[in-house]
Amino acid sequence: MTDKTTIYICGGEPFPEERTIYWNFVASTKELIEQAKEKWLAQTFEKIPGETEFVPLPEQIKKQ
Repeated sequence: MTDKTTIYICGGEPFPEERTIYWNFVASTKELIEQAKEKWLAQTFEKIPGETEFVPLPEQIKKQ
């Protein structure tokens, strides 16, 4: 970590069901994660105002 690193810690009551986490996606099933990955690659998520650069999925970065 560097001096400009920001860490967020969130807490609370646990969800009643398991969650699947992949990169920036959290969902109740692996299928929903796969759908989110497909949407991300197709760039169909709503854009963040002022952001123009596409960020690849982690496995895309490894292939480069």
